[in-house]
Amino acid sequence: MALPCWTFAAALVVLGCPEALEAFEGDDGSSCSPGRADTDCHARAGSAYFWPMQKGNAARTGLSPYAMPSISQGPSWHWQDDHNDVIRSTPLIDGELNVYLTTVAGRIYKFSPEGKILWTYDSGDRGSIPGVPALLDGVLFALTTSGFVLALDMDSGSERWAVQVAPRSGFDTPCMFAANNTLVFAVVDPVPALFQVGAQSEREIKSNKVVALSAADGSLRWRFTPDTFLFNFQAASPGDGTLVFQDQAGGLYRLAVDDGRKIWRAGRLERAEFSTGASVVHDGMVFAVSNVADTGLLHAYDLETGELLWQQTLGHPANQAVAVGHLAGSPEGEASVVLGIGDNPGLPIIARLYQQMHWLPGFVAYPLHLMSLAFPKLFSKKQPRAIVAFSARTGALRWWYELEAFHYPAAAGESERLLDRLAAMGNGTNPKNDPLCLPDSCAQPVLDSAGTVFVPFQDGKIYAIRDDDADGIINPATEVSTFDVGDGFQASLALAPSTQEACMSSDLSVPKIRSPNSSELLCPPTLYRAFKPYGAAAVALVGLMMLSAADGARGTVLLVLMRLMVILFVLTLLMELIVLFDDHLILTVLIVLMMPRTLLVLMVPSPARRPSGALPVADTMVPMDEDTTILPGLSQVGDCEDLQPLPPQKRPRPHPRSVREEGGILLEQAPKRRLFDQ
Repeated sequence: MALPCWTFAAALVVLGCPEALEAFEGDDGSSCSPGRADTDCHARAGSAYFWPMQKGNAARTGLSPYAMPSISQGPSWHWQDDHNDVIRSTPLIDGELNVYLTTVAGRIYKFSPEGKILWTYDSGDRGSIPGVPALLDGVLFALTTSGFVLALDMDSGSERWAVQVAPRSGFDTPCMFAANNTLVFAVVDPVPALFQVGAQSEREIKSNKVVALSAADGSLRWRFTPDTFLFNFQAASPGDGTLVFQDQAGGLYRLAVDDGRKIWRAGRLERAEFSTGASVVHDGMVFAVSNVADTGLLHAYDLETGELLWQQTLGHPANQAVAVGHLAGSPEGEASVVLGIGDNPGLPIIARLYQQMHWLPGFVAYPLHLMSLAFPKLFSKKQPRAIVAFSARTGALRWWYELEAFHYPAAAGESERLLDRLAAMGNGTNPKNDPLCLPDSCAQPVLDSAGTVFVPFQDGKIYAIRDDDADGIINPATEVSTFDVGDGFQASLALAPSTQEACMSSDLSVPKIRSPNSSELLCPPTLYRAFKPYGAAAVALVGLMMLSAADGARGTVLLVLMRLMVILFVLTLLMELIVLFDDHLILTVLIVLMMPRTLLVLMVPSPARRPSGALPVADTMVPMDEDTTILPGLSQVGDCEDLQPLPPQKRPRPHPRSVREEGGILLEQAPKRRLFDQ
């Protein structure tokens, strides 16, 4: 059944970490209005584009002057990356609703409002692009890991100019700042000696220099060295010829855009602290997010003086910047700050294994990898997370919404895609890609004009929250909506209006996503969509090895442990087979029916070990007729006491069973039964 069409709509572009791009459409909202972050609206109105950089404007508030549709309706169009690239960049939207998307592997795409690819660009040997570009005056500006700044014509995708300003840039997610014919970004210069001697990996390098270029020709304007390293650099400007940025410890800097002159230094001074948060500017205030002893800290400063105005200690780590604007349920004319908090997800199990044990053979690590996909809670601990809102002016709590704890080893999509990406990097088909996205617990939030906050998290879900009844308590049944993209997020969403007609069918609430191999998958993706057919063979091989080890094991405790391991491997194997044969109903039914029988065979205990010298009656009590031969080499004639052995020279080879005589009866002790003897 088709839903009604809208002749004027608003589009929300969603980007999952790995390889998907989706656009949502719905009713149009109002434009800029008094009391709703007027400075942000003016900043938007002064731009020729709807979402030209990370967080939508130079102040990085994340506020759009348009109301967004309900995300539960699902996407109006979807694009799947054939290259399986990692994507950490937010989509950028120009004034004609074209969408620009950048991947870590150095590919840049331009999409039409309907999702058609208009042009593509590859950075070639100039390096990867893990950060977020920016749009300015008809040009897309991007920074590569080799220290190149690229200027691409937005109409054609051709290079206008490219200049190398540093030997390297960080492999984190830095954001390009572009305003007033000036580009500001962070690089690595000089390159750390530890990296040059091989004691530090490429992904451990952090930026240590801020650089400004002319947007016209790439000529250098100034350089600035902060007190400590930079991570996920993101400069913000109130539009007065100055900019503010944050270092990894939570320290703040305000510089003049024209010459890089430092106006003030404020914020946290402890160099040992670390956060991937960033600063945001709004209404004469600067908001920073950092961590102190693994606890998040939100602090606000006066833009003119750098004086601390207020701060709030958060219950969970904080690693993303805030969004600032009017929230539903808040007093009219009062702005709020909102952010997501929580522990960052870890590495996939197979990555952790090789990080600690480089020698581990693949036939051991791979089945454990499959088991972590099938039983993720056995390999992880609960990671609490929440979305919180405060008064921008006073820091008073607006509301606090605690989400269900994240209970997986890594962010959604990381473990499932890791091996394919590693293989493509190793065989040279996608060498500039990154095997992992490594997102934070959540992406930076964004706000629409209706006061709805959108926060994507590491579980692959987008959470849309609005306190409609203004009671300061978020009701998950009526005030929270979600959409499961299936992959974790690093960059924020992009918001824009739409003038195209938008029609949706009702089944898009659970959209079908077409993967690169043309097989249809329901979103969220299944745990096993990245599995290969040899997965079942690997599990079976290790299962047989475990059986062999258990076969000769001694001791009850060890036997029990071996049995449990075999059961887990069999369960994983059966689940893998079900996935492999999911198109064949009969095979799937047979596998499911075999599962109880398989587990029963494994769980039935082997015969109890008999006391020394004792055997079952059927094996030991031999009828004693007069002429009965008991065993080769022994005979009985008459009474038992007349039993005579053969002469020594004719005694046959000893029988494999041990025999002894007790009370005139020959007792025969069988060999010890092994674990799986029938």
